[in-house]
Order: sequence, then structure tokens, then C-alpha cells
Amino acid sequence: MPPSLKNKLNRKQFKNPFRKWWRTLKRHFIFFTTSRRSTMKFVKGNVFAVGIKGKLNTQNKSRDQWAQIVECKTGNVLHTGQPRYIKRVAKDRYNTLLDI
Repeated sequence: MPPSLKNKLNRKQFKNPFRKWWRTLKRHFIFFTTSRRSTMKFVKGNVFAVGIKGKLNTQNKSRDQWAQIVECKTGNVLHTGQPRYIKRVAKDRYNTLLDI
């Protein structure tokens, strides 16, 4: 075998370019999976929309406006306040977008 071909086949000179990358990837993966504790948290929330209606006292914006969230089944008033607050509460607590 000629010496030039022998040198090319020598293991010390032939290095896999992905070998170093794969080692660092494994190290990082093991580090991140073992060093961190679970960051998942339990969250309580409504997955399904509750039947609610929004009620506005007036469409005239020059007057004081207030709105209510009324439950459809019983007709009970759940929340009362300004329209922006009512929209936010309906979205956060009842998973419903109100168009007041």
C-alpha cells in the first residue's frame, strides 16, 4: 500500500466531523434533562365555555356605562362592572368572548 493512501486511512487523521457535535449534544441533553426539575405547574381553569350573557346598561358612551355577566341557566348576576373589566373576566374565568 502506498504511504499516501495509508495516511488517509489512518484513524488518527480521519475524524468524523459529527462526532464532536454529537458528544456535545448528548452532554447538553443529559445536563438539561437531569439538572432541571419539572417546570410544569397545575393550573385550574375552564376548558369548556360556560353559558353566560353580557348585559350593557346603555350604548351611549357619554353616559356612565356598566355591564353584567349573567348566567344563562339561572339568570343570576355573576359579575358587575365596567365593560372592559367584564370582557376580561369573561375571557379569563369563563373562556368566552363577549361582544358588548
